[in-house]
Amino acid sequence: MRAAAVSGEEDIEPIGEQAQHEIVVAHPLIRQAGAHEAGPLGHRRREIGLGVGLEDVQPPGGVGPQVEPVRCHGPPAAAESRTRAAIIESIPHGFALFDPGGRLVTWNGRLVDLYPALEGTLRAQLSYADLVRAEIASGIDPVPAETDPEVRFHQRMAQHRQADSVMERQLADGRWILVNEHRTADGGLVVLHTDISELKVREAALRRSNQELESFASIASHDLQEPLRKIEAFGDRLRQRYHAALGEDGQMYVERMQSAVKRMRALINDLLDYSRVTTKAKPFTAVNLNEVLSGVLVDLQMRLESSGGCVEAGPLPTIDADATQMRQLFQNLIANALKFHRPDVPPRITIGAREVAGGREQQPGERRVEIRFADNGIGFEMKYAERIFGIFQRLHTRAEYEGTGIGLATCRKIVERHGGTITAQGVPGEGATFIIELPAQQPTMETKP
Repeated sequence: MRAAAVSGEEDIEPIGEQAQHEIVVAHPLIRQAGAHEAGPLGHRRREIGLGVGLEDVQPPGGVGPQVEPVRCHGPPAAAESRTRAAIIESIPHGFALFDPGGRLVTWNGRLVDLYPALEGTLRAQLSYADLVRAEIASGIDPVPAETDPEVRFHQRMAQHRQADSVMERQLADGRWILVNEHRTADGGLVVLHTDISELKVREAALRRSNQELESFASIASHDLQEPLRKIEAFGDRLRQRYHAALGEDGQMYVERMQSAVKRMRALINDLLDYSRVTTKAKPFTAVNLNEVLSGVLVDLQMRLESSGGCVEAGPLPTIDADATQMRQLFQNLIANALKFHRPDVPPRITIGAREVAGGREQQPGERRVEIRFADNGIGFEMKYAERIFGIFQRLHTRAEYEGTGIGLATCRKIVERHGGTITAQGVPGEGATFIIELPAQQPTMETKP
């Protein structure tokens, strides 16, 4: 018997139903219930397709394997069955499909590659509960020495009863696996296991970098500040005790020295703020942004009064966030608008929020909010819309507007830490608008040590 070709143009001997049945049963990539092994091919196709469509077997990110349609002789069910099996096997993640009753329907070879200890355990109709017990017994799901394995089993089953769940686990050989469970429309369960060991190595490197940054922050907040304090103190003594002896030139030099000290202190403090976005980050909690704004306006009251400025704000939402960083974000943006106002035009800042759909970073089922800070200041040309968020980037000289060029870079770092985006729009001579998108709820994840 010759094999079927992908084109129907050649004269190929048809494959009988029994032969097709044998091919499907013998395929090493298809593991199915023994109860159906003697049944007709159509029944076997329904078993493979139970609770799973192409949308259910796509890896995270929504990019699924591309499969060319194959034309072959024989019932369409056979071709569809083989195509589904090929799709499942081509998924680069460990894949397992459970029916609505919690019984294993099918899995791919990558799952066995990730967990060799389960090779003799995986079988059709294996219950989810039995698989969890096997994972705990084999050490795939590590249990701390002080924890009863039965307690861990009940924790896993409680997590399993949730609609969807995500967890990380570290295996005994050091590998990290991300486990993503997703309920299908008919009540079945798709489970994807992804090796994230390389990502964890990068996270560790980033953690070390943050520790070095934290060390720098400690040095900057103490060791670098001390010389500045002495320079400032001796400058004040020169000005007070030897004012007449210094003469006009000497007094000018002291003033310039004191001014340089103030700029250096502002630069150090801004760098500290920038570094602390990650090194001093706090857990996300429910934050009422109306309360955040009220606190910021109290802090900026003197600047608002001296400039004749006003802030108009609509209702703001409550989101999962770091309250301290939200306050810093709001304060930086409002202070920025007050600083870059037009001469003889009182600054006016309008703040509004709305829920949005289809944002650039939006995940399926995620709620996101958009917050806009609009002002009537000097604005900017749109060709600088990205540059203004760079650290130490300035569009104006220090003589025109004071500052260190770090404030907006800190804003972007805060927003990105919260899984959001920040962009800017400007019109020279008319004003600028800063647009922030943030998730309303932050994702939760269980991490197994």
